[in-house]
Amino acid sequence: MHPRIDLHWFRLSAFAVAAAALSGCASMSSNVAPVAAGYGSAGVASAYASNGYCYAPPANLDAAYNQPYQIDGQSYYPMHSSTGYDRRGTASWYGWESGTVTAMGTAFRPRALTAASRTLPLPCCARVTNLDNGRSVVVLVDDRGPFVAGRIMDLSYGAAQVLGMVHQGTAEVQVQVIPSGNTALPPPPQPEVLPVAQRVISAPPPVAQPRMVTPVRRPPPPASPAPRPLPAVQTQPPKLFLQTAQPMNLNEANRERRRLNDFGISTAVLVPVYSHGQAFYRVRIGPLAPNSSPATFLASLRRLQLGDFSVATQYG
Repeated sequence: MHPRIDLHWFRLSAFAVAAAALSGCASMSSNVAPVAAGYGSAGVASAYASNGYCYAPPANLDAAYNQPYQIDGQSYYPMHSSTGYDRRGTASWYGWESGTVTAMGTAFRPRALTAASRTLPLPCCARVTNLDNGRSVVVLVDDRGPFVAGRIMDLSYGAAQVLGMVHQGTAEVQVQVIPSGNTALPPPPQPEVLPVAQRVISAPPPVAQPRMVTPVRRPPPPASPAPRPLPAVQTQPPKLFLQTAQPMNLNEANRERRRLNDFGISTAVLVPVYSHGQAFYRVRIGPLAPNSSPATFLASLRRLQLGDFSVATQYG
């Protein structure tokens, strides 16, 4: 086991988080995948591997995590297709020391059956076999790494446990990309309906009907008009934005907006603020996706050293 994420890689992972924050915005840069709901689009968030089964939506080759990148001066070029991928080499594993977010911006769970690759398109499914003991596991490849010479894959702690390589830290493995499973889940078992014996019940003897007396009907009182329903009040949840904590002059604000655009955050705009008759500006990003976590995105912007931002709320 080894600490896999250095400062440069933190920058790449944090960028994926920042891009995910803006899935609810009006527009995105063309090189950023539209990730949503706090994190991952519905397809990306539904990817998983468990008990020999793996589902991964088709890789978005325009997403930031599938673009060429550089770590410690070394350039890496993610593949456009993983069809036929079959490699042997050394694998390591990583766990809680590597943070809580993958390069795709999804949650990293060390006990899940996942893996990291430097160049495989994300996400994809792979079968990893420990050549030392013959054990194998099906994993979801959803992260980048390892950035250590001579290694071809980083496995999660959970996958390393299945392969029996936790204690030694590394193992010689065979990595084979496999097709994603069918998205349709098998229907739940239907309860068995047992036949019920029918009991024949004889009709009861006729009962003498009492003599009916026709009552005198009186006209009903006039009905009072029904009250008119009050119109329903439509309430909308407030919109959340991220904005620079301090106002700045126009040149500084434009410079901050260009830095955000360089990271693929194309929805940054300038919002004027007036003080003593003089115009200042804040840089605003958003609105955020309805189910997103503003605290996560603020932490990502801090890691990227993109300025000091705070959460702003807009009603209506």
